[in-house]
Amino acid sequence: MNQVFQIRGAGVLSCYGSGLQAAVNGINNGECRLNLLNSQLNSSGEDIWVSQLNREDDIDQLGVEVINQALNHCQVRPTESELQKCGLFVGTVSSDSRKVEMEYRQKRLQGEDPAPLCGPSGGRLATRLADSFSLGGPVVTINTACSSSLNALYQAMLYIQEGKIERALVMGIDVLNAMVVFGFRSLMLLSDDGCHPFDAKRAGIQLGESLSAIILEKSNTSQGVSSGDSENIFSGNSFGNADLYLPYCRNTHSHPTALDPEGFEANEVMKAALESVSVSPDNIVAVKAHGTGSREGDASEMIALARLFPDGVPLTSLKRYLGHSMGAAALSELVVYLACLESGFVPKCLGYSQTDISPSIDALYEHFTGIGGYHLLNFFGFGSSLSSLVIKWKG
Repeated sequence: MNQVFQIRGAGVLSCYGSGLQAAVNGINNGECRLNLLNSQLNSSGEDIWVSQLNREDDIDQLGVEVINQALNHCQVRPTESELQKCGLFVGTVSSDSRKVEMEYRQKRLQGEDPAPLCGPSGGRLATRLADSFSLGGPVVTINTACSSSLNALYQAMLYIQEGKIERALVMGIDVLNAMVVFGFRSLMLLSDDGCHPFDAKRAGIQLGESLSAIILEKSNTSQGVSSGDSENIFSGNSFGNADLYLPYCRNTHSHPTALDPEGFEANEVMKAALESVSVSPDNIVAVKAHGTGSREGDASEMIALARLFPDGVPLTSLKRYLGHSMGAAALSELVVYLACLESGFVPKCLGYSQTDISPSIDALYEHFTGIGGYHLLNFFGFGSSLSSLVIKWKG
């Protein structure tokens, strides 16, 4: 039997504010939270539209806040003894980068000659957060661009599956910094009016910020017990209707920045994810696509989807809602998607009206309520780190 995992508790900080309910409310109302990049990061004079947290808290404070959300979301909060045996797996691109940039800029403004721009390794943030909660398990930081936090989830699942730990705290953490913003700006990949996933007028991505956290454990389904017949093997499972399966992750090495334009690689990853859990494409009730609003990336993904689903499939992207929060995007989108399912709907594909890619695939114009069954979630990273995750919603 395939290993099945469940989420005991979850939390998120997004452009909608603090918590899962704030995100669900904003998405249900079809709100796109765009604002001008703040002056702390933008000294160029250009108007750059992003989906920011609009919080001035230190990154450590934000991390502690979202972890506490996940712990408090549990129907029964984990004990100190459980946390001492818990591993921490963090997916992030930026880590402490904004703090380092700000310190460098401040020294320049004060007339000092700062050292070359440098700072602690990306793993230091995870170590500090693990220490804040006395976590005694392994502490792992992963940076695979946009798929970072999905690969962090994957590693956590492997550790649990192999019996190294009983539970894991998995996080996605990314706040904007100047290098990321102006790096994408220099590549002419940013949209001037927010992203339009899969739409004919798509013109670039919409950067965002988010932090997310989940408490991950085995499901009793993994031991051959139907979830409907018994409680979760650890008491108090807040996303009890969701079974998560081991994702399929692959680094294709095909191109440093772009996906295969014909969609063959993405198609193979999605097929492998479905085959690994013995699920047919005909059994997929909806797809949460990576869908960033880029010209080439969206075309590649939709062409791949058209091959896998020749008769179409309910399709959405969350990027115009949440923005693209780089390494945090995968986990943040996963928990927000599950929270929307818990509220009874798959979100419509905000920013979409008509595609110019494949006539056989059409994204959702309205929220979709036929949510029971298997869902396929895609997370495709800059540099062709491709991951697909199958979940089963039993509600």
